[in-house]
Amino acid sequence: MDSGAIVAQEVIEIPDGIGYSQLEEQSAELGGKLLARSVWDLYNGIAVPVMQDETKSSYHAFPSDDDFVVPVAEWSARHVYNFICGVASWGTPIRLLVGNKTVHVKRAISYSHGTIDFNGREVYEQPGEGVWIRCKRGSVLVV
Repeated sequence: MDSGAIVAQEVIEIPDGIGYSQLEEQSAELGGKLLARSVWDLYNGIAVPVMQDETKSSYHAFPSDDDFVVPVAEWSARHVYNFICGVASWGTPIRLLVGNKTVHVKRAISYSHGTIDFNGREVYEQPGEGVWIRCKRGSVLVV
């Protein structure tokens, strides 16, 4: 969908816990600035277009329900946390695969890089706060 020469690009920082709509807004704001600067640079003849390497391009279809199933034993707690925060507002059910169980979650509260001792369990319910889930590395608190 996006082809042709690159006239301008910048790296955008994605902070932990950002939602999809927030990231989309930040991307649109930066994109607008880059577009305005690129048009000006093209007008002044100082833009230096760089051809894209089409062999490195990719395309991802809109996610299906299966894309909202999270294998926590394969992902770090940070990855699980950021995924849930990123897509929770979409309204698609998010399911965490925890051992041989499926845990349905609405949102992520926080995560820990360290593994919390759950007395040998993969899930620990913390009354009034949510449920801690053990991940490949670390643990994530969800509701």
